[in-house]
Amino acid sequence: MFCYTQAMLKQLGLISILSMWVATYALLKLHLPDSGKTISQHAAKDSRYHVTYALVEIGVSSLFTVFVFGWLIPTLKLNTWYTAGAIIGLLGTFIAAIIPDRAGVQRRVHQLGAYSMAMSLIVMNLALIASPTVSLIARTASGLGVTYMISGSLIALYRPSIYRKNALILQILYFMSFHIPILLAVYA
Repeated sequence: MFCYTQAMLKQLGLISILSMWVATYALLKLHLPDSGKTISQHAAKDSRYHVTYALVEIGVSSLFTVFVFGWLIPTLKLNTWYTAGAIIGLLGTFIAAIIPDRAGVQRRVHQLGAYSMAMSLIVMNLALIASPTVSLIARTASGLGVTYMISGSLIALYRPSIYRKNALILQILYFMSFHIPILLAVYA
């Protein structure tokens, strides 16, 4: 049986976040990125890209899950809301990774997973803000992240033309608004 040490578990957060950034960069480098398309839409352009991206997303998300449940939640004593958000986010991530963002039923199922995951990130950031064991710098970054996430969600809902024109950069900033507070909570 494989045994993790606390130090190894802690490093999985950094490894998984950096791996996701590198994988996303590599995927976008294979295409001429279209700022009006999401990361998933770029991956869905070609079945090979989608399968590769799905496998990377599932693998990296699995590492991130081990980090969240094995180190982050117990060490920082994060509340039930964080745990619930993490579970919903993981399920949404797996659905969005497996089902490509292509027209028809696939798009609706993909979006259900993607939007569930995206909303769970807001819940998780709010739970990070509420935790007295998290550093002030991480809670501040999380507060800024939540502000951006909610603003971005409102733009997508009420000004879809702005969102569609800038979907890629807005999505990347959304994920960074989740990742950076976690990195600060762990290392600051």
